[in-house]
Amino acid sequence: MKAFFLSLAVLSFQATAAGYGPWQFGMTKSDVSSVQGYAPYSEVQATGGLETANGEWAGKKKYVSFIFDSRGLSRIQVWVYEGPNINDAGESWREAYEYLNKNFGEIEVPQIIQDASSLPANSQALSLAAKAHVDSVGKVQMAPKAMPDGQSIFSSFMKSNVQGKPYYYVFVYYSRP
Repeated sequence: MKAFFLSLAVLSFQATAAGYGPWQFGMTKSDVSSVQGYAPYSEVQATGGLETANGEWAGKKKYVSFIFDSRGLSRIQVWVYEGPNINDAGESWREAYEYLNKNFGEIEVPQIIQDASSLPANSQALSLAAKAHVDSVGKVQMAPKAMPDGQSIFSSFMKSNVQGKPYYYVFVYYSRP
């Protein structure tokens, strides 16, 4: 009987331990900044959160930002790409698509419409369509069709203007629902 309750406690912890990598929703700023191997962490004045330039995503070093609310860590934002090159941004969006597809299953890309009779588009074709969409509209998003328990995951590919020139971002967000 004791083993049964211990098993329930372990299952309960796993179900509530959503987040990304070593960072779990509900952690305090102190908890996040004490995670070894990713320091230094710095304060982000605009959000009141933290960030590190030493995060990791898909085996690559990336900026990772952490946003908090009254219940602790509520959103983790991975900066997959930031820069002026739409081709590099499109490639980063393709990598995000493949990462999400591999780790969470089928991906929904609602803004990119395909002919109903066409074969499913591969990540390269979706990347080309996403670049065209972002250049004309400014933003495209994607997300797994089936969300893991305890979190919402999605990616944004966006364009803004910096000093009158196009500038692109690709983010992957892990959020507490």
